Amino acid sequence: MPLKNIMDSWTWKKGVPLVTLNTSTGTLSQGMWKIGNNENDTSDSNHTWIIPISWMKNGIQKQSIWLDTKTKNVPEMKTSDDEWIILNINVTGYYKTNYDVKNWNSIAKKLEEDNGFLPVVNRVQIMDDAFIFANAGYMQYETTLNLTRYLEKEMEILVWYRVLKHLNNYKKSLVTYHSFPLIKKYILKRINPIFQHYASIIRRNFEETVDDIFVHTGIDEIFKTACFLGLKDCLDLASELYTKWMANTSTNEIPHSIKGSVYCYGIAEGGEKEWDFAWNYYNESDIEDHWELAFLNHGLSCTKEPWLLYRYLKDSMNSGSHNMLDVLLHMVKNDIGRHVAWDFLKENWHQINDINMKESNHFYEMLLPDLGSKATSELQFQELELFITTTMDESSRDNELEWLHAKKKARLEWINIVNTRITDWLQGNTLDSDF
Repeated sequence: MPLKNIMDSWTWKKGVPLVTLNTSTGTLSQGMWKIGNNENDTSDSNHTWIIPISWMKNGIQKQSIWLDTKTKNVPEMKTSDDEWIILNINVTGYYKTNYDVKNWNSIAKKLEEDNGFLPVVNRVQIMDDAFIFANAGYMQYETTLNLTRYLEKEMEILVWYRVLKHLNNYKKSLVTYHSFPLIKKYILKRINPIFQHYASIIRRNFEETVDDIFVHTGIDEIFKTACFLGLKDCLDLASELYTKWMANTSTNEIPHSIKGSVYCYGIAEGGEKEWDFAWNYYNESDIEDHWELAFLNHGLSCTKEPWLLYRYLKDSMNSGSHNMLDVLLHMVKNDIGRHVAWDFLKENWHQINDINMKESNHFYEMLLPDLGSKATSELQFQELELFITTTMDESSRDNELEWLHAKKKARLEWINIVNTRITDWLQGNTLDSDF
């Protein structure tokens, strides 16, 4: 076929193809990848890409084939229970790949036996796609979580980075008060080996990783997840690094890649002295580094002392030294800070609104999604609705209330899934965890 014909199927159409393989029948099919798996959306439903499919069966790479029709039956792609197939080897094709549940579970089983059978980039692809498909409604969360069971053996930081980006996604968080003990047991058992590996490098000489962009991209996700879930070695390391910095501010040896998390958990594990140190350093030092200011702003919101959080909000509002919106956004992301920030916002709204009058709509647009994403009950959404109705002018109110009602339905449905199906799955997969 002429190259132009092949390329025209890509360059003149929007979107990315989703290639789906059913290994029970050996059927390949294609369609447009959509963020939400809405069966009523038929946009471009008749378009066909001409797609080169590279693939592997049971560890043996096979002859690539062309998928140039909506569906194609490939007898060799039909598998028995102990066989598995991976499409798009080394992710050289520009398409997403989905499988039937049988093949996903076969891949999960193979990963537990030996994760080295797949190139790193395919392991990244599999973990990334599995969470994306679950969030978009293409597959069940239990199937996605089955793929994470092998992670105790995974020492590639880029794979962990993508997994944790999804697990720490506040819009689809697996953490509720109900699920937290099980999530803690499940994740810490798997994250501990790679955390210990990089903790030893941090203590020895983190500069040896200076040329590894993947380490500097991914290590903070590992560090903050381990600390958030209460891994003692992580909390001790954060306190150790923070205390050293307090003793000698002229030589801050905290690696930039984890500085935000070290400030956060160094302050959280400390008390008034640690918090005051960061507050005074922020206000008295001539800091020009944008990242340093952001790390300190975030760290100050991590204290477990409600009265210090209230003082942070009050001083920020009165002095103007801190961006009030930034302070609130940092604070609503942690459990203690969220309640303090919400009470403070309601009590001081008129003064806060006067300070931010010129950008009050921006204030709502940034803050309300974070508050809505943390609400866990009908009553909490009613409080948000009352706040919007009371404080917003009519021109913007209806749009925000419409957004809130849509958010409420999706959020409460998600909380129910986490507290039932996902919690049940975790109970069956944490029996061997000592954490």
